[in-house]
Amino acid sequence: MPPGSIIGALNPLRNRNAIPEQLFLPTYQNRLRLVGRHLDINDYRSVCILDVEGGILVRAFSPRAHTSELLEFPDDAFVEMVRSSIQARGSRKRARKGSPVVPTGYEDLLRALGWELDQRLAKAITIQENSNSLFVAGLAAGDNATGAFSPFDYLLGEAEVQAMLDAAFARRA
Repeated sequence: MPPGSIIGALNPLRNRNAIPEQLFLPTYQNRLRLVGRHLDINDYRSVCILDVEGGILVRAFSPRAHTSELLEFPDDAFVEMVRSSIQARGSRKRARKGSPVVPTGYEDLLRALGWELDQRLAKAITIQENSNSLFVAGLAAGDNATGAFSPFDYLLGEAEVQAMLDAAFARRA
C-alpha cells in the first residue's frame, strides 16, 4: 500500500452501504442474532433452538396464531439473511414485553449467547427457553490433539442472563 493511503472506515471511497465482512462469518453469534431478530419481529415466544446438519431449527409459539410453529434457518440461506437483515436496519422492530430470561428481546440474548458458544468452540447446540431460565447444551471442543468434543449443559437464570447481556453490551461499546 502506498504511504499516506487511507484504508478501512476512514476511506472516503468506501461504500457506506458495505456490510462488514465479519457479519458473514457463520458463527453462532451471527447465526443466532439473525434467528433472534426474526423471533422478535414476528413476536414469537417459548422457543426451542436446535443446531442440526444444514442449519438451525426453531420451535416457537406464535401468540397471534395460538400455535407452535417450526421455523427453518438453512445454512445455504445465511448470506442472503444477513443482507436482508442489514437492509432492514433502522426499521421499527415490534416492541417486546420482556420476560425474566429475554429482557431486551431474542436478538440481544441470542447474539450474546452465540458469542459465549463461539468461545467454547461449541457445536450441535440446543437452547430451550423455560419460564424463568434457559437450558443450553451441546458439544464443546476438548483436547486439540485428538479433536474430541465433550458434552456440556448449563442453566441460565435471570441473573446469569443479565450478566451475559451486560458483558455483551460492554464489548460493543
